[in-house]
Amino acid sequence: MIKTHLEWARVPYTPQARYICVLRDPKDAFVSSYHFIRDVFFGPLMPSVKVWLQLFCSENFPFSWPAHVLGYWGACGLPNMLILTFEEMKSNPKPALARIAKFMDVELTAEEFASVQEKSSFAYMKAASAKFKPPAMTPLASPNREMIRRGESGRSDELLSATQQRLIDDWCRDYFAHAGSRLPYEDLWGRRAGTFDAATAITADPVA
Repeated sequence: MIKTHLEWARVPYTPQARYICVLRDPKDAFVSSYHFIRDVFFGPLMPSVKVWLQLFCSENFPFSWPAHVLGYWGACGLPNMLILTFEEMKSNPKPALARIAKFMDVELTAEEFASVQEKSSFAYMKAASAKFKPPAMTPLASPNREMIRRGESGRSDELLSATQQRLIDDWCRDYFAHAGSRLPYEDLWGRRAGTFDAATAITADPVA
């Protein structure tokens, strides 16, 4: 099993492999990335939230969230590709785990399923956070850096104002519209978020 943050174009493809992509609200991804990059790379020299937001919503940002998502979404019609959202996995983990098991052609006993659910929970991983501690990438890295931080969704107001959250929404929405993508951004993470069955839509609409 290989876990990667590489964009789809750089992931080696073979029909024999199975690919699972987890998408997350870009506003929450922004907050997560801010804490992670500060703790692993820049430490006290981390740019301000305002500067990081300008970079995040820039064509020149090396880890463009909409470009990254667009690549995987364009491949969602492949029979060996499963796309999930962090939000659905967090709010309703049992159906998400069942979909993954079916996709992987794995049959689990009730005990095995319960064990997988427990060990993929935030509480379990937080208790074992030392196993997931990221390496220090520079001498400025924080000694208290961690990968398992909060594990929440819809809490981007931790760092972002309502105006800054709308800026990210507008940037991503416009990016997908310009690319001609049919990804249902508004229903997944925009104003209509929370009233939408992501699993059904992703399964039913494999068109980029």
